[in-house]
Amino acid sequence: MKHFINLKDISSKDLRKIIIDAKKRKHARKKLNNLEIDKGAPLKGKLLIQMFEKSSLRTRLSFYLAIRQLGGSALTLRPDELHLSKGGESIEDTAKILSNFGDAFMLRTDNDEKLEEFKKHLTIPIINGLSPSSHPTQILSDVFTVEEIKKKQISKLNITWIGDSNNVLNSLIAASVKFSFKLSIGCPKKYQPKKVILDWVKSKNKKIYIFNDILCIAVMHSQMSLKKQPSILSFLNA
Repeated sequence: MKHFINLKDISSKDLRKIIIDAKKRKHARKKLNNLEIDKGAPLKGKLLIQMFEKSSLRTRLSFYLAIRQLGGSALTLRPDELHLSKGGESIEDTAKILSNFGDAFMLRTDNDEKLEEFKKHLTIPIINGLSPSSHPTQILSDVFTVEEIKKKQISKLNITWIGDSNNVLNSLIAASVKFSFKLSIGCPKKYQPKKVILDWVKSKNKKIYIFNDILCIAVMHSQMSLKKQPSILSFLNA
């Protein structure tokens, strides 16, 4: 895997490998504190450079502790400290410098095109820490957490999202395709996922279920809360 920008661009096999490895590592760390290093220090001598163009707390701490626990180091850059933000340096020039000194680059940005431009010029992997259209790291960690709590693979579960469409939902939709779980979405028609997202799902011969009517959403919420979750078809046909 070269980059981690959108879940839809990563194979199901690679995503499952990440989940499996994370479960093993979490289990092995039971007796370690947050700052202790994993046995073997797999990323010893590696540097993660991260830049936050949008505010963050959980993402910043998660990445810092993750790279440290794996034996590496993290360097956090502020956009206003770089020539890039002041118009004196191009993304291509910045990417060359990052590639020369770092081993991976994490970017949290308000510009999807910037991610793609960095991807084009970097010779090291880039990780999407959040962008307007996608939040892959959050959703992958959500999949991990759901499986940990329910003690079964997410493909055996019904997942429900209630609320407006956003970058997190876009990644959840991609995850539903990659991990083959049933996804139901309750939201106003005006705020449902964009057509390009729905067309991508269809191109993969998959299906998600969208409810715009408030009564259907209420039924969906109450039925999904039952201990024995029904098939989505049971109330589609009611």
